[in-house]
Amino acid sequence: RVFYRGEVVDSIPVLYGNDVSVKVKVKNNIYATAKNIKDIKSIINIDGELQAPNIKDQKVGTITVKTKYDQKTYDIFANETVKSVNIFEKIILKIYEKFKK
Repeated sequence: RVFYRGEVVDSIPVLYGNDVSVKVKVKNNIYATAKNIKDIKSIINIDGELQAPNIKDQKVGTITVKTKYDQKTYDIFANETVKSVNIFEKIILKIYEKFKK
């Protein structure tokens, strides 16, 4: 077993949220077979930029589990709800992003 049902697999950045990131989880057990654990790789793909607000259990991307002979993709979901910052904080963050580039 690579990941257990409900296990947090990573955290990803959230724009304009009260938190800067959200933990993501898988909804089902994920299995992979290989001779060596080092032969199993996982890659997370995000569906664009995640902006607050987001809701717990909202699909936010996929995780691809690769072995030498197989590759499977599974959905990943937000493990918690992230509320949006207020309008004034959002304006300040947007101005900061423009000057940051």
